[in-house]
Amino acid sequence: MKWTLRAITLLFYWLVSCLIQADEKDSGVDNEHVTNQQQAYQQEFKLYSEAAEQGDAEAQSMLGYFYEVGQGVTQSYTQAFIWYTKAAELGNAHAQYNLGLKYSGGKGVVQSSKQAVYWYTKAADQEVVNAQFNLALLYGEGRGVTQNYQQAAYWFSKAAMQGDADAQYNLGAMYQQGHGLPQSFEKSYMWLGVAAAHGHKNAALYKPKVAKQLSANSLQNAGEEINRLYEKINNH
Repeated sequence: MKWTLRAITLLFYWLVSCLIQADEKDSGVDNEHVTNQQQAYQQEFKLYSEAAEQGDAEAQSMLGYFYEVGQGVTQSYTQAFIWYTKAAELGNAHAQYNLGLKYSGGKGVVQSSKQAVYWYTKAADQEVVNAQFNLALLYGEGRGVTQNYQQAAYWFSKAAMQGDADAQYNLGAMYQQGHGLPQSFEKSYMWLGVAAAHGHKNAALYKPKVAKQLSANSLQNAGEEINRLYEKINNH
């Protein structure tokens, strides 16, 4: 199986989480293990640094991550920003997303919603689901870009089709309110149903309220569409 950068990063997060839990349970007992793990992080950082210096975009992105969380190196948002930028300019999608986060939050760089939109768009075009969701939010709120509900709906739709439950819920709300999309209680119910099937609690609570606006026939059609969409998204 080919590991993507996101998969590598998520795996790394999981490993760190396990180590944190182990430290909490065994604090003061296995100091040698902790020291060895720190040395392993430092060695990993060195290897990624060498590849990053050679222009490897994935290594540069991971180096940004190491600096951001302070693994194997002293934590530095400024250095994280520098390495994310190098990787993003080489087209690395996840670095572009992380760069958008840095500009949005002003970590390691002067806050700029306009730059956040720019880099989120780069990442969203490469199907990074979190970038698509964040870009939709910025369009909906008019931060860093002219407010545009149609664009917000477009990017929520992209994220929703990748299984993002929050995006699915927001689409349901936009169809219910007629913001950026033609008002449709049937489509609202459909997307709320898909979000609820993906575990979104607010969607599950709001779905029965929208159901009251539908005829029995429309409710049946929407229910069938929920099943179809759910299967399509999960088998994507």
